[in-house]
Amino acid sequence: MKLWRYLDLAKLVSLLETETLFFARMDTFDDPFEGATPEGYINELRERSLDSGISAGMYITQHEGMSEDFRKYTFVSCWHQSEFESEAMWSLYSDKHKGISIVTDLEKLTNIFPSGVKMGDVKYVDFDSPQIELVPLHFYKRSAFEYEKEVRAVIVDRSENKIGIAIQAKPNDFIEKIVVSPLAQPWFVDVVKGVCRRYNCKFEVENSTLGIKPRYAFEEYNFELE
Repeated sequence: MKLWRYLDLAKLVSLLETETLFFARMDTFDDPFEGATPEGYINELRERSLDSGISAGMYITQHEGMSEDFRKYTFVSCWHQSEFESEAMWSLYSDKHKGISIVTDLEKLTNIFPSGVKMGDVKYVDFDSPQIELVPLHFYKRSAFEYEKEVRAVIVDRSENKIGIAIQAKPNDFIEKIVVSPLAQPWFVDVVKGVCRRYNCKFEVENSTLGIKPRYAFEEYNFELE
């Protein structure tokens, strides 16, 4: 399955110049439920405490992520999982006139990360549901975001207070291709190609398939009548 990262040209240039991928701190995300604790998570821990011989309160407090501070030392890189580009993702996370998308896959991305980086599919859940599948808290999002089909890479780092973490990532080692936004003008496509040549990129730069003009009639075809 392909992984897509929708971004603007400035962030692409930064990636090529620094040869790093940026992991943003979780509490800087717009969604206040990032890192929050679903009701079903607490219920599952209560049930497990019965088998442990430890009180429910003590058992729950032993698990990482039971406070808002959890968000301040969790860093995330988000990717969209799909075989095809997404019109919705262009609209939400990029400029459809001047955006780009990096395309890779799970294996290539995993291979460039150090062992401390954890990757997984986001679980979209009802935070009020009494029962949910138990996964680390940084892989939960509300069901309303299910259209994102997100795969995320996560780093937990308590070493110091910082806004993000940059992980070494040589572009040619993990980028399969770059797709330019569907409403981009030819000059912008040329700019993206020029930037990639300047940084000796081995991958191709392609136009979005969403920009292809549709056919409405059959006049251009010559069919032989039987």
